[in-house]
Amino acid sequence: MSQVGIIFDLDMTLVNTQCLYDLRSKRMWSKVYQGIPQTFMFDGVKQTIHSLHKKNIITGIVTSAPRSYANKVVKHHKIGIDVTIAFHDSVKHKPNPEPILDGCKKLGLNPLHDKIISIGDEIIDIIAANNIKGVIPIGVSWGLDQANELIDAGAKKVLSSFQEIEGIIEECI
Repeated sequence: MSQVGIIFDLDMTLVNTQCLYDLRSKRMWSKVYQGIPQTFMFDGVKQTIHSLHKKNIITGIVTSAPRSYANKVVKHHKIGIDVTIAFHDSVKHKPNPEPILDGCKKLGLNPLHDKIISIGDEIIDIIAANNIKGVIPIGVSWGLDQANELIDAGAKKVLSSFQEIEGIIEECI
């Protein structure tokens, strides 16, 4: 029996972390960690993930951020995700599909047999998902890249609100 799973990007997909970008680019990690309370989850994230779990849909995060940072953001916002794959967990990084494949494996999902959606805000998220047969790439309109750029990169759809995810599942799977 096939399972259903959703893999999310973290920054600017689940959590608005734009206020930390400058500090992250300068690798000022202690100041980044101090700034995490200024970040915020996008509307509907917590409720949607809770609803997905009630429907037995497996969820994971695949991020290009370091694990310590990702763990602190997830913990601060109390995001109930099953697995997190961070930058140092894979040799290759998005747009290479390896991190998403690692996420699938840790979630017990097989892209050839299970229904998997990958949701992200950047072109690299869409390209990585598109490079895995069986994974459906979905973009979000509130992140770093524009909706038309995500569509041009191969997103099957671009969400304009987090609450649209449950409809996308029914539409895509």
